[in-house]
Amino acid sequence: MARHFRASALLLAIALAQPALSAEPEGATAAPALEPAGQVLPTADELEAAGARIGKIDIIVDDVFESRPGKEWNALYRLANRLHPTTDLATIEPQLLFKTGDAYDHRVLAETARILRSRRYFNEARVTALRHNADNTVDVEVRVHDVWTLSPGFSYGRKGGVSHSSVEIKDTNLFGWGKTVAFSRDSNVDRTSWLFNYNDANLLGSWWTLGLDYADSSDGHLHGLSIGRPFYSLETPWSVGFTGTDGLSTVSRYDRGVMIDQFDAERRVLELNGGVKRDTREGWISRYIGGFHYERNDFTPTALPLVGALPTDRTLSFPWVGIEWLEDNYRTTMNLNQIGRTEDLHLGRSLRVSVGLADSVFGADRTAVMVGGLAGAGMTLGKDRYLLGELTYTTRIEAGELTNSRLGGIASFYLRHADWGVLYAGVNGELGTRLDLDQQVLLGGDNGLRGYPLRFQAGSARTLVTLEERFYTKWRPFELFQVGAAVFFDAGRVWGNDSVAGPASGILKDVGFGLRFGSLRSGLGNVIHVDLAYPLDRTPGMDGMQVIVETKRSF
Repeated sequence: MARHFRASALLLAIALAQPALSAEPEGATAAPALEPAGQVLPTADELEAAGARIGKIDIIVDDVFESRPGKEWNALYRLANRLHPTTDLATIEPQLLFKTGDAYDHRVLAETARILRSRRYFNEARVTALRHNADNTVDVEVRVHDVWTLSPGFSYGRKGGVSHSSVEIKDTNLFGWGKTVAFSRDSNVDRTSWLFNYNDANLLGSWWTLGLDYADSSDGHLHGLSIGRPFYSLETPWSVGFTGTDGLSTVSRYDRGVMIDQFDAERRVLELNGGVKRDTREGWISRYIGGFHYERNDFTPTALPLVGALPTDRTLSFPWVGIEWLEDNYRTTMNLNQIGRTEDLHLGRSLRVSVGLADSVFGADRTAVMVGGLAGAGMTLGKDRYLLGELTYTTRIEAGELTNSRLGGIASFYLRHADWGVLYAGVNGELGTRLDLDQQVLLGGDNGLRGYPLRFQAGSARTLVTLEERFYTKWRPFELFQVGAAVFFDAGRVWGNDSVAGPASGILKDVGFGLRFGSLRSGLGNVIHVDLAYPLDRTPGMDGMQVIVETKRSF
């Protein structure tokens, strides 16, 4: 029986003490009401037309177990609040896109709320205009809801017939400063690793970021460093970044969920990039981007005999330039991909195109044109109907031929037919052309075909269709989770030939059901999935049921 556990001992004790809690008020939802009561304000357009400016800014940080009318927490819950380091105001202030004296712009307030909601140490964030003063200033309230971010514990998950476990100590809001520090031992189908990670999204109270990664694995290592100043908002005038990684690992190639052969791969990457904002026009933001990319891949055989050919070593080193467009069109909703949390949907369009030239003059071992692209769009199709889509494309052109081309896409449709239910339909796929031998297009339990082993089939193209009825309840056991459920149907197949895998088996289908536990008080994983999936096209020796237990960022 698969189990999943990731929580601190204190939160577990709180859960066991649940009988001491008072009853939940009738009709309560997972998201606390954060809007302050106040006077009726002029509309945002009226305030902007009148030239209003930002006045007083109040920042309020709600406890992990927040105060609410009619809710009295017992001693253990109050102890959790005292032991949890409250997010420092000095952590929040640098993330505000406005300050006292700035021109009032409701879009800037909305984007600030989106930035704060993206931080894993907050369960909720709202930025609200409180009052319009006689001196034509607008007082603003920034209100965030802390979550428990320290996680000493053990986690266990299972999908595609393979288990994954880790022992770790992790804090995504160290001392309330918004920094992530993690030490862990991770064991999965590919390797066992000791890992260290540090991430700082606001280095020294600025918009600069810093990331450090170190892993010592049974099959190699990974060292990584990143530092930069990203486009943190729609109106950010410039960005710059540097990333460097050095990794050695064993790459396994699969067929029918079984490892066919292995080889060692050493990969070194250096990337320097940057960009400048071009202009904002009628809700569209455009940027010029560019940089220099160096990547070296070396492959060596292991002790196991190779079934397929060993990939050829390659060095790709090239300058690149590009342009991107982004439409400012966002909408907030709840109970779509999350449970009981405010969600920010991008319903605008976006496009990013880049091109580079690899050549020996830059240190490459070949001449190639490097092309990349990303396009996305979202729209409403009536009340509570959303359609979102994204396309990605990468390739290099060598000797006039497309090489290692990957075209991927996903489309998602949501229909909210009741307060408690959403019908989800999704289709995603990928098409590969002349793939490098270390690349596979895979389909299995680890990428959406839930009734089958992981990496079950391989080819040059794949498609997966998912239908899912999602249920959202108001049940909040122990005040730690909000419960949802799903019934689902998956169907997928692969086409084409892989360098080591056998022929495809046609369309594969599964059905299943499961529970979802949306985390209300923890920043370490938004939704825990517990699914039972049944394959409808079993092959000899395959299990008649797959148990999937995993933590994901969405429903």
